[in-house]
Amino acid sequence: MDEYPIAYPLLVGRMTCGDWASSVPDRLVAEGRIGVALDEDPGALRAAVEEAVADAARSNPWLHHHPPTVRWTGGQFASGRYAGDDGSLGQTVARAHADITGGPPPRERGALRE
Repeated sequence: MDEYPIAYPLLVGRMTCGDWASSVPDRLVAEGRIGVALDEDPGALRAAVEEAVADAARSNPWLHHHPPTVRWTGGQFASGRYAGDDGSLGQTVARAHADITGGPPPRERGALRE
């Protein structure tokens, strides 16, 4: 994942606030996902995100007295590894991609093999 500036991002995919266009919203809900690196503990990652949100709230006069909450909903999974090392799965997927697109097989990318 070295080619990506942020390989495992925190992504906010949906935000909602306010009841209608001309109101001052009383709350904001941001929903998203966070990438889990290989061998990273998802619980420790969640704790780090919660601490970062709490730190930001403590440094803001309004949020200090109205702290945000973080809830973890939906699927929560650790990263995974493929145990095979002969390259056959990658070759099969690359050939399938080339067959479907009519183009060359894509270059391999993702987490580095160890």
